[in-house]
Amino acid sequence: FPSNKLLLTAQQKILQLVSQLALELISMKGAAILLAIAVSILTVAAADNNTTIYWNSQGAILLDQYKYEDALNAFNNSLKINSSNAVALIGQGSALDNLGKANESLESYQKAIEINPGSAKAWVGRGIALQDLARYNESEQSYNKAIELDPTNGIAYNDLAWLYYKRGNNDDALSNVNRSIEILGMDLAYALGQPYHAVIL
Repeated sequence: FPSNKLLLTAQQKILQLVSQLALELISMKGAAILLAIAVSILTVAAADNNTTIYWNSQGAILLDQYKYEDALNAFNNSLKINSSNAVALIGQGSALDNLGKANESLESYQKAIEINPGSAKAWVGRGIALQDLARYNESEQSYNKAIELDPTNGIAYNDLAWLYYKRGNNDDALSNVNRSIEILGMDLAYALGQPYHAVIL
C-alpha cells in the first residue's frame, strides 16, 4: 500500500499540474471544469481506504453511530499504518472507554499525550478514563490540564462538572456546567446529555 506521504506527494503534484493548466486557461470556461476535475481527483485520492485519514474518519463516524467495536477496529487500522497517530489513539481511547475498558482506554490516552502533550482532547479523554476508574484526583488534574491548554474546551468544563457533582461539590459543579454552556452555546439538557465522543475527535 502507498504511504500517506506518497499519496500526499502525488496529490500535490496533481494539484500543481492542474493549477498550471488552469492559469493557462484562466480566460476560458474550461478553467472551471478543469478545477472541478482536480477536486474530484483529489477527493478520490483522499478516499483511499488505507490511509490514516480514511480510518480516522470512519472511526469517528462509527463512534457517532454508537458502533464502538467497529470504531475500535477502524482506529486500530489507522494505528497499523501509523502507530504515532495521536488522533487515532484518542479515538481508540474513546471506543475502548465506551466498551467498558477504562484501563485500556487510559493507556491509549497516555500514548496520545506522550505524542502530543498539547492535545486538550487527549487530556479530556484521560480525565474521563480516570473518572471511570474512580481515580478522581487524577481525573480532576487531567480536566484542569485540558482547560489550561484550551480554555474554550466546553467538554472539559462539562466533564469536570460531573466529577464535582459525583464528589458532592455542587457549587463547583454548577459553576463548571455554566461555563460549559457559555462556551458550547447549548441548553443545559443538551450539554449534559451529549456523549463526549461526539465532540472529542
